[in-house]
Amino acid sequence: MILSVKGTIPLQRLSEIINEIFDNKINISQGTICNWLEELRNKSKSILNKIANNVMNQPIIHVDETSSSLNGNLIWIHAMTNKEGTIYYPVEKRGDKDGGALKVLSNYEGYLVHDHFLPYYKYEDKAYHVECNAHVLRALQYGIENDNSVACILLKNLFLTMLETKKDYLNQNKGELEKEKIEEFEKKYDKIINDELIRYETLYPNRIKGKYCPEYISLFRRLAKFKDNHLIFIKDFNVPFDNNAAERACRKVKNKKKVSTQFKTMKYAEIYFDILSLFETLRMKKKNIRSSIENILSH
Repeated sequence: MILSVKGTIPLQRLSEIINEIFDNKINISQGTICNWLEELRNKSKSILNKIANNVMNQPIIHVDETSSSLNGNLIWIHAMTNKEGTIYYPVEKRGDKDGGALKVLSNYEGYLVHDHFLPYYKYEDKAYHVECNAHVLRALQYGIENDNSVACILLKNLFLTMLETKKDYLNQNKGELEKEKIEEFEKKYDKIINDELIRYETLYPNRIKGKYCPEYISLFRRLAKFKDNHLIFIKDFNVPFDNNAAERACRKVKNKKKVSTQFKTMKYAEIYFDILSLFETLRMKKKNIRSSIENILSH
């Protein structure tokens, strides 16, 4: 089970490896491995429910989505994570409001950190949305390299200055920035963005918004509209600068994408990601996975 889920070894190859190790004296089929995984998932249901409750009861949840394959068709995996654990939900559509993270988080009232996936704004109206600024830095770097944008340089430096200032305050055991310091940062933020948008729209007055313009201009428009969601990290020191926690969780899914066919049934996908949720949470809690499996299966 560890080799199949944590090791992401395809079922057929895993079956062949086990049989070769035992010189074909033990014939373990793919179906047998699937049955083992299903048994572990079924006996872990109470633990998985506890993990989900613990994650939901935290003031901050990171969410992200990545694709997978079901019989050659695209499906999506929602990942939810914080210090209490990681949970995965396979869904057929990325924006499925009746399943996955979008359904689970419908009544969540804490900080929801994501990568500007708009359905979160639409369906999670009780949460306070926090935008990932690591994505912003990458997009600004693209504007610097491809459009020679001075405004991108200025804004990137401002974001980095804000982040370093926050780190300095935390190192000094200071829990917040002074109101005047926050206002100073906000004024610089507004000026860089507004000056560049005015400059661009003056040069190209006939261009339709969202079309025929550099990507960084679309980014600047978004940053102006969602200013509070991008700058909350300097107003509340508990709020992270980025969504790296959810991106790390999604890397586990991307490892599985290297396996041919990936999933043949949604039922197996659900079993696989329930067990991955269990394994990832055990890893985060520094618990031995093998001994935990033995304990679960013995009850």
